[in-house]
Amino acid sequence: MTSIANTSGGIEYLDTIEPLWIKLNDWHHVHSPHFSHVFRNRTFANRKTMLNAKLAEGKVRIDLAYPSNSPHLIGYCLSTINLRHIGEVDSIFVEANFRGQGIASRLMQSALNWMDLNHVERKTIQVATGNEAVFRFYEKFGFYPANYILMQTTE
Repeated sequence: MTSIANTSGGIEYLDTIEPLWIKLNDWHHVHSPHFSHVFRNRTFANRKTMLNAKLAEGKVRIDLAYPSNSPHLIGYCLSTINLRHIGEVDSIFVEANFRGQGIASRLMQSALNWMDLNHVERKTIQVATGNEAVFRFYEKFGFYPANYILMQTTE
């Protein structure tokens, strides 16, 4: 097992996560049964704009994971807290060949600890349809489906 180093910061790390964010978005594009076109049309530039708007309304934290002997990013967790004191895990991703080593759990716990330190009133995660397999992972942290939002497809 590879030794993993973690670091965290704010919006200054946003460009660092772009390659992994693209992999996550591509995964959703392939696996989304009804909204593949939404993920196909999403760009990191648009995501940055949305996150900068969120930053104007609260706080952003980015947790990163690297092999201790390499500068190659292998995982991240992007979290936000809005002005209503609602914390959200916006996205989390670990490279496939590093999964099963507890990296995602460490990233997730770091994000949740940050939310606790900032006294959030509620913590949320949105899961795209087609990615329901992650429910088991999120349940380990006390997250369960609360409701479903249905959207009409445009294609």
